[in-house]
Amino acid sequence: MRDLPGSSFRFLPILVTAVLSVSCASAQPPAMEDRHPCAGAVYRSLDFWLGSWRVENPEGKLQGTNLIEPTADGCAVRESWTGAAGGMGQSLFYYSRPEERWKQVWVTGTGFVKEKRQVKEHAGPGIRFQGEVVYPGRGTLLDRTTLTPGEDGTVRQVIEVSEDGGETWRTTFDGIYVPAVDEASAGG
Repeated sequence: MRDLPGSSFRFLPILVTAVLSVSCASAQPPAMEDRHPCAGAVYRSLDFWLGSWRVENPEGKLQGTNLIEPTADGCAVRESWTGAAGGMGQSLFYYSRPEERWKQVWVTGTGFVKEKRQVKEHAGPGIRFQGEVVYPGRGTLLDRTTLTPGEDGTVRQVIEVSEDGGETWRTTFDGIYVPAVDEASAGG
């Protein structure tokens, strides 16, 4: 087939339209999800727990302090625990989009690790995490944590273990999170 004069211009309007479409599309601002991928309501599920806390047992005895703060531009929550007896631990909570649930990784200063995931069936209020955890000398147990916001601004954390596959549960930690008062701002 031989080239006819002007035949190479036959596709010019199509080419111009395609170039303009791509240019206009790239000039559009990114969608809100692209600019803030963790701005959705599901990423606010732990907001009731954010803050600096004094943690007491139900009788009012100090168990430790805990700082719960957003991290990774709001895509995760970091927990920094200091026990009254001196132990420490760190958690990272993050939302797994493929699983459509929150997950937790907890590591202590002794190297003890727990990994849990949100229990979707928990009727609430609050949020529950559960996982299988290997306890030295005790084998693999079910371990669950329930965080429940109180109407008075406190949060209750209950950690339980089950040695019989979830038939019965034994409480290993029961803490009431009371907002920590900054002594300098409280006049102290």
